[in-house]
Amino acid sequence: PGSKKDGVTIKVPASSASLVSKNHVDRLVPGLFEEKIAALIKALPKTYRVKLMPVVEKAKCIASEMPMEDKPLFTLLSSFIQKRFGLVIPATLWSDKDLPDHLKMRISIRDDKGKEIKAIRDKAVLNEFLSTSPQKSNAVTLARKKHEQTNIKEWNFKDLEEFIIIDQGREFTQKGYLGLKIETRPGTDMKNKSLALRLFTSPEDALTSHCQGIKMLFQICFPDDFKSLKKDIASNPEIKRIAPFFKSPAKFQTALFDRITTTLFAKNIRTQKDFNTHAQKELGRLYAFGQAFIKIILDLGKEYQACFELIQKLSFQHQDKKKIFNTLTDLFNDLKNLVPQNFADLYPYERIEHLHRYVACIRIRAQRSVDNPIKEEKKAVKLLSYNRHLNSLLSSLSQNTSSEKSRQVEAFFWLLEEYKISLFAPELKTAIKVSAKKLDQVLTRISTMI
Repeated sequence: PGSKKDGVTIKVPASSASLVSKNHVDRLVPGLFEEKIAALIKALPKTYRVKLMPVVEKAKCIASEMPMEDKPLFTLLSSFIQKRFGLVIPATLWSDKDLPDHLKMRISIRDDKGKEIKAIRDKAVLNEFLSTSPQKSNAVTLARKKHEQTNIKEWNFKDLEEFIIIDQGREFTQKGYLGLKIETRPGTDMKNKSLALRLFTSPEDALTSHCQGIKMLFQICFPDDFKSLKKDIASNPEIKRIAPFFKSPAKFQTALFDRITTTLFAKNIRTQKDFNTHAQKELGRLYAFGQAFIKIILDLGKEYQACFELIQKLSFQHQDKKKIFNTLTDLFNDLKNLVPQNFADLYPYERIEHLHRYVACIRIRAQRSVDNPIKEEKKAVKLLSYNRHLNSLLSSLSQNTSSEKSRQVEAFFWLLEEYKISLFAPELKTAIKVSAKKLDQVLTRISTMI
């Protein structure tokens, strides 16, 4: 803490700057948090600001009652204000650009001797150190020499902690995250892969890499079980028949194999005991699960082919009727976007098992748009605003979008597919209860996120 003029300074070692949560930097210290919230409210457009009067009283309530979660401050504010006061404020309307300096955290980046390298009140400065000092730190180098292993072919390493302490300083503790990593030797093809235990400075990178590494370790330790699954997929003539709609037969078979093995074996397993327990449980049901998944893919393939061919036939028959032809063209684009060539790589198992219903809905819509175009057009009007909202949300996503908002946008996409079934093909039945009201609630929730 400093003076009223200076505000608060956080001292960050350059070697650890990339590990500091920018969400926490937003909070300042409790003594200034209420004042910062009041200033943020005053900076809102008048339409929203007047509904949070008196500002001092509302700021005090927010500062004392709002949960302190590891989320962007503006997301927390919008979400809390919606629940507490019934006011929806899009998270994008908040701005700290014009706040006085003492309400912005002063970030001081320092070298290993404590000398200040850079000081600024913009938290974006932390991004400048994402790819510099961490990898060059002596502490990281020593930790890697101590913990990393290569050419792993069995669980011959110690059980893995959630994190290890790399460097314990007076002002900051640097953590490291151990995880398996699939590697390819330089100058070789992708088939020549090996497995290593590596030290990561990012928990997210470590988790993603480790889960895939665990999957590969299962395949190394139990090769016969996985060979049988590959054989089942490769020998199925129906899979070869539908493959051309998506990829070449060989690539499509590989994608299906990867989806099955990822679903069952790409897990955050960190002890040898849990590894052996998981192997005993999942290898025993690998054949049955594989056969069930193959059936799901075949059902999807048949429905996709039927839909594809019907739209082509109807488009040819009605090419001189512009409105119907345009509707069929839009539905064909929906089909291609819903089930792209890489759908098996893109979607988790839980999504893939519902795709055949969504494709069937497109097929039914195509036929009914020809049989009764006026009736179908009235139904489509109910969908227009939600499609616009979805397109707007998708175009707004960027690398700065919070993971929570990204997940909610994806959930809205799939909820909209269920809504289409309720509108255009209710005989297919929705997997969950869905309505326009529910879609509106989700959109409101997303609007409070950044």
